[in-house]
Amino acid sequence: MKRIITVLATCVLTLASLNSQAQAYEQGNFIVDVYYGYTGPGLILRSIDLLNEEVNSAGNSFNAKTSVTGPAGLRLQYMISDNFGVGVDASFEQKNASWTGAVFQDYDVNGNPIYGEVEGTYNVTKIKAMVRTSWEFVNTDKFTVNWANSIGYKAGGRTFDDASEETEIDFSGNLFPIAFRSAVGMRFFFTENLGAHVEFGAFGGGMILGGLSLKL
Repeated sequence: MKRIITVLATCVLTLASLNSQAQAYEQGNFIVDVYYGYTGPGLILRSIDLLNEEVNSAGNSFNAKTSVTGPAGLRLQYMISDNFGVGVDASFEQKNASWTGAVFQDYDVNGNPIYGEVEGTYNVTKIKAMVRTSWEFVNTDKFTVNWANSIGYKAGGRTFDDASEETEIDFSGNLFPIAFRSAVGMRFFFTENLGAHVEFGAFGGGMILGGLSLKL
């Protein structure tokens, strides 16, 4: 127990020492972040990718292709004190998949197999606009660390199109249109006003985000 108290006390004193130095942020500063992140393909895109490992009835694998764009976004933050900021976070993310192949349908009069083409697409779009708060618990002249929490609105939808069956399903909107995110991030400033940042988050957006920061 004494060891835990000693470690916590050391951390508190270290943070206090760091924040007593020159600070990157002061009350009244604006911070602009542009970022791009990684969110992973998700279960459905992973399943579609597995089609390339399956051999269809024609003896060929399905030609499945998947791609993920984003999340890409923009953040604006206003420092209401030297260590606490409020702002907005807007982002865009898209996942796409397509596949083609041949499947057995019937036999012709000579007993030869007849194959039919299958073709389909699956698309997901997410657009988020959130209000964000950020506690800059380490705030030195070159390096900062923050804990941020965001909540807001999520728009977009999913579409599934099976061209071979002439079937299209459109899930416009979201069953749960509320977006939220909690993250820990760091910024390093190369100059007084320009730097880079990285953020690790959960519950919404990319698992990891990175980009450029501009202090105004």
